[in-house]
Order: sequence, then C-alpha cells, then structure tokens
Amino acid sequence: MGKTQPVDKSNVSQHASSAPAEMDGKSRINEQLSLLQARGKVKPASANSTLKKVKKAPMKRAQKVKKMKKMDRARIISEKEEQRVTKQEQKSEKKKIRKVIWE
Repeated sequence: MGKTQPVDKSNVSQHASSAPAEMDGKSRINEQLSLLQARGKVKPASANSTLKKVKKAPMKRAQKVKKMKKMDRARIISEKEEQRVTKQEQKSEKKKIRKVIWE
C-alpha cells in the first residue's frame, strides 16, 4: 500500500475547529435558519405564514393493485422459504437419527 497524502488543513470546515461553547443555541439556530432562507429551503417566518405538513396524496387504484400484488408475492415467497427451512430441519434431524443408529 502507498502512503497517504498529508491532510490539507485549509479545506476543513470552519465549524470543525470552532469551539461549540462560542455560540449559544439560539444564535446558532438563527444563523442556520438565515442560511436556509437564503438558499430558499424554508419559507420566511412572517406573522401570517405557517409551515404546514405536506400530506401524502392518496394512491390511485392501479398503484394499490400493484402494491397488493407485490405484497402477495412477497408473502408467497416467505411461505416457501419457511417450508424450505422446516424441510431442511427435518432432514437434519433424520440424518442425526440415522447417524446414531449407524454407530
């Protein structure tokens, strides 16, 4: 293996080196909110605006049918897997019994 390159200290985040006690929680949150608002990720906090939870749209019939088919198929596969496991356990028990009888 080769040697790794030395770490460039100038590329480290400014928050990585700052002590967490420098800022109290409120000012840090306000700073982060202002950054998010500048990026357009959060609506500005005005008196009449409220952030509402986005509700999930109801599924269409075709989507429901596809989901049900997938669930049915998964159930069938899991039942088959359970049957395989039980068969394998039974076979291993029979082998143990035959081994005891042989010896």
